[in-house]
Amino acid sequence: MSVVSISVPEALLERIDEFADKHGYSGRNEVVREGTRTLFEEFQSRNIDDQQHICTVTVVFEYCQSAIQQRLTRVRHEYDAIDLTESHRSLTLDDCSVKTRND
Repeated sequence: MSVVSISVPEALLERIDEFADKHGYSGRNEVVREGTRTLFEEFQSRNIDDQQHICTVTVVFEYCQSAIQQRLTRVRHEYDAIDLTESHRSLTLDDCSVKTRND
């Protein structure tokens, strides 16, 4: 194995030592090696060229807010090529389309 010399602030070095002791590592070298591997794996997994991503967007708003409903419709149209499904649920039994005004 090659030897690499790095400069580390004292506070970080203390944290590395505490981490090694607490988690059963043989010493600083093992912690730094595993941390480096983990960092590389994390960045490699972020390579979106070879992966598909599934996302969920949840919007909660007061029902019968036409401005919000219109804005959501514009967003859905903007992302229509990737939007696969949509669901609407009301948490109340009120339906603004059938409300009447009592004058």
